[in-house]
Amino acid sequence: MQVILVRHGETASNRDRLALGRNDVPLNDLGLRQARRLAAWLEGGPARPRITGLYSSPLARARQTAEAIGERLGLTVVEAAELTEMDVGEMDGLSGPELRERHPGFMRAWFSREAGTARMPGGESLAEVQERAWPFLERLRDEHGAEAAVVVVSHNFVTRALVCKALAMDLADFRRFEQELASVTRIEFRGPRTLVTALNETCHLGGLDREPDYWAERG
Repeated sequence: MQVILVRHGETASNRDRLALGRNDVPLNDLGLRQARRLAAWLEGGPARPRITGLYSSPLARARQTAEAIGERLGLTVVEAAELTEMDVGEMDGLSGPELRERHPGFMRAWFSREAGTARMPGGESLAEVQERAWPFLERLRDEHGAEAAVVVVSHNFVTRALVCKALAMDLADFRRFEQELASVTRIEFRGPRTLVTALNETCHLGGLDREPDYWAERG
């Protein structure tokens, strides 16, 4: 059974390099173009004949991306709260310099081996995101046939947490791979094995702008 993990398209917050969690911002014009390009690519892809479900975070940016896919694939979007982006609490909407200035203690933990368990001020940790999102994938595995594929539209931190779980990676290593806007990552359940068979696919976005690096770095 294949899970096609999709990150939503671009929003104004992504373009302006602002931290984005539960703020319910819609796709911008580029994000809508990315979603349509992604949907057309999935329609012609090798998994198309066996895609049997389409699930989305309830946040507008993910829902809009999922609706573009649903229109091309003839599928109804099913919302799932488990796919909602990490609650970044007081960080939502802040720029990199503001993050460092207002929350220096958290930022030190965020760029350390404590990153997986460090809770966003007033929000969640990556570990908590993983604890709610992974059982959802397991339910999809149990509900759909072994030869099926489902599309799951979610967010940056949710997808990173899921990939870390699939690869048995420490959550503190979530920066070792990319999850770009409107990208596709594939997780497959093959009997007792869980495989990541594609990571951060973006070939369908050729010619469109790419995401800025909006999360703060140290220094």
